[in-house]
Amino acid sequence: MRNEIGYQIRTLSNLLKRKVFEYAPPPDRFGLTGMQAGIVAYLYENRDKAIYQKDIEERFSIRRSTASRFLKALEEKGILERETADFDARLKKLSLTPQALTQHEKIAEKLQIIEQQAARGLSEEEIKQFMAIAEKIKQNLR
Repeated sequence: MRNEIGYQIRTLSNLLKRKVFEYAPPPDRFGLTGMQAGIVAYLYENRDKAIYQKDIEERFSIRRSTASRFLKALEEKGILERETADFDARLKKLSLTPQALTQHEKIAEKLQIIEQQAARGLSEEEIKQFMAIAEKIKQNLR
């Protein structure tokens, strides 16, 4: 077993991607990339809040140009809407279209199955430790 952190993270990432495609193949996901699907999930989870491009950049640790590209693609696919903020015409509030909300709920059910499978056999304490360690690694790499 290799002890490199990066190797283990990459392996976990590959396994998770494989499971996601198994449970929710591309036609079920609007043909979205993994990052686009992550953005949709984030918008869905925070649909009761005002979310702007800056929030996406910070949440996913991506550059402004990258976020713009992803958001533009989601808008072109009819998944995302941008509304001008009341307090600043330069800011655009991001929200999912009604079609995207319905589709995401179906996908979320499938992703919950994957989450349960990944956590099988782990105690609450082990999950908390994993989350804390993952957060420390992210901070170290920022």
